Amino acid sequence: MSSIVRGTSATLESRFYSYSTSELEDVTGLTVKVTRTSDNTVVQAATSAGITHPSTGTYLFAWSTDPGMQLGDYLVFWQGTDGTATQAEYTEVVSLVDEDSTTLYASLEQFKAIRRITHTDDDLDLEACLAAACRQIDQKAGRRFYRDSAVSARIYGTTGRVTRDGRLMVDDIGSTDGLVVETGADPSWSTASGTIGKSPDNAIARGVPITSLTIGSGWWTSQVRITAQWGWPAVPDDISRAALILANRLYMRKDSPQGVAGSAEWGAIRLSRWDPDVEALISPYTLHSFA
Repeated sequence: MSSIVRGTSATLESRFYSYSTSELEDVTGLTVKVTRTSDNTVVQAATSAGITHPSTGTYLFAWSTDPGMQLGDYLVFWQGTDGTATQAEYTEVVSLVDEDSTTLYASLEQFKAIRRITHTDDDLDLEACLAAACRQIDQKAGRRFYRDSAVSARIYGTTGRVTRDGRLMVDDIGSTDGLVVETGADPSWSTASGTIGKSPDNAIARGVPITSLTIGSGWWTSQVRITAQWGWPAVPDDISRAALILANRLYMRKDSPQGVAGSAEWGAIRLSRWDPDVEALISPYTLHSFA
């Protein structure tokens, strides 16, 4: 599930595939509608105005959210007609969050639910534990799993970053929107010519980041400037679960301040540095150094 910061404009995307060929195909009469899932309130009436069509089967819509909108989940519903005059639909759920919540991998409501807490007395402590857990996961994995709300530029020296097949290894890129690749040297840059290849294939559609780029003509210069939305397309379910487990562990440390938990059956037990379940959940996402 992707998150949108309340009060900002976000690009919603839909993709339609042919039932017979499983390839992307265009639809007609397309509209998009947004409703709040908690009470089915329509916050964006069905409209075709503002929908753009950048490529076959792919459609975009800029949804502007109001600063006073209720936080929570919203259902995005796309509807049109395919080439066989059959109704075509695409739905997704997005979460409207505050600015500070975009770097968290689970919500306060989820954390309170697993602890069966209904009061608000400990909200500040719970939020602090959740934030600390997320940042520990970042350090452990060597990457972060939230996506920037806007594009920004980063400059890379290409020495040691280009593979034999010409792929430039970069930080995680969470969206192709606004992606610009420039070669040259600071402060003189030129937009890279030819098609920009992105790996892994279909990364964003699969919910994983783009981690390397190729250029269609020429070779990488000694410096490259890349403008992109950095981070992951959406927080993986494994990472969200790891954050909740670790946050709960941190929250319970108030009962074991010396790192020792008491048990009537087993006596004093020293807590391990890392929860093995958290380790297992994070391990597949750990970023290893590139050499």
